[in-house]
Amino acid sequence: MTHNTLALSSFALLFSLSLLGFAQEAPKPEQAKKSGPKKVIPSTGVIYHYRWQSPNTGFRNPDSSDGLSMHFVHPESVNFADSRWHKKQIESMMETEIDFFLPVFSIYDGRRQKAENTRSVAGLKALLKAMGEIVQASGSPPRIALYLDTAFLGRSRIDLLGTDGHKILRQSIFKFFDTVPKALQFKASGYPVIVVDSAQGVAHRRDLFNKISDDFLVRYKARPWIVADKSWQTSTTARWQKGAALCGPQSGGEVVSLGPGYDDSQIPNQGTPVRRREDRRYYQWSWNKVLWSNPTLVLIESWNDFSNGTGIADSQEYGRSYLDVTRRFIGRLKNHILPDRSKPVRLAHPDPVPRPDKGWWKVQGINDRVFFVAKEHRSDFGYGLRLGRASDGAFVRTKTAGTSTITPLNHAKSESY
Repeated sequence: MTHNTLALSSFALLFSLSLLGFAQEAPKPEQAKKSGPKKVIPSTGVIYHYRWQSPNTGFRNPDSSDGLSMHFVHPESVNFADSRWHKKQIESMMETEIDFFLPVFSIYDGRRQKAENTRSVAGLKALLKAMGEIVQASGSPPRIALYLDTAFLGRSRIDLLGTDGHKILRQSIFKFFDTVPKALQFKASGYPVIVVDSAQGVAHRRDLFNKISDDFLVRYKARPWIVADKSWQTSTTARWQKGAALCGPQSGGEVVSLGPGYDDSQIPNQGTPVRRREDRRYYQWSWNKVLWSNPTLVLIESWNDFSNGTGIADSQEYGRSYLDVTRRFIGRLKNHILPDRSKPVRLAHPDPVPRPDKGWWKVQGINDRVFFVAKEHRSDFGYGLRLGRASDGAFVRTKTAGTSTITPLNHAKSESY
């Protein structure tokens, strides 16, 4: 397809969106004068994962075992590059009446910039095609905000302390907003929204997002509404904290996050506690806390992260039950209906349930000491010890003079725990 053909196609899509009321227009002066102060109606978004492609990509662990705690109803149809799959997901979102969703996006894999045909870019284009089809059929899909995936930072030695460090994140942001038509972008108070994943323990400049915001203004003639995870030691428009699906609702002030539960027990070498769903009671309990917090934005973790067991989408395990709960509570949020204090939701497990550390199971006949010797172990387990994999404790296995060693991925001046 030629550049001219692409331009015409984009124009046709934008024209169709405008006809169907998606184009945002500034209120006329006389309308603005007549309208009094309005109460802010909170908006709800959900994090959207699209790394899946049946039967293997995202479905299986490296040893070919099942890598999912939740399972798709029709797994054979799951394909990040197929607009038909995205269309079904978006139509299900429309039933919940959420306002926007956040595709998990990045053009880096930790070593280099990704090519055009990789999952983030190819999946986003298929997603946009699906949205265009819904709009042309007179549908009103939720709009799109960016969830900036930073997982690659924990797998690399990328430097965010240099004067050009912001360019690494900026390239993914620009690629996303160059691809998504303005008419489909979600905006908070008129500003495009960017939600940033955790800092992964990587040292960074305090003005990192200020520089990104300035560059964004030059390119798009508007500043972004950047919502950065609290692990970033920078100034941003708003804050949020990842992990609500496991730890309960997290408040960053204007932004509150929640999730339905957490279970990554299908992923090898993980010892994370499990958050029991308790037949939707944990999700309802979380929503009640959100309603009391009076937020501007609500972020749900997640639509379909089935590997970590945080999905609210249609699944084999839970059916469509979470769609109904989500729609009901979004209605309460928008109408400022507070929970009934006389009818609290009670949890059988108020805290996450710990899982046994299988590292201790490796002990064989040694009762008085525990130890780990890197050169003797190919796995992450020693005698009574397990290597903890965390964003600020990342490591790689290397060989020094033919001997297996474990080398931390230390970042200069980074914070570690």
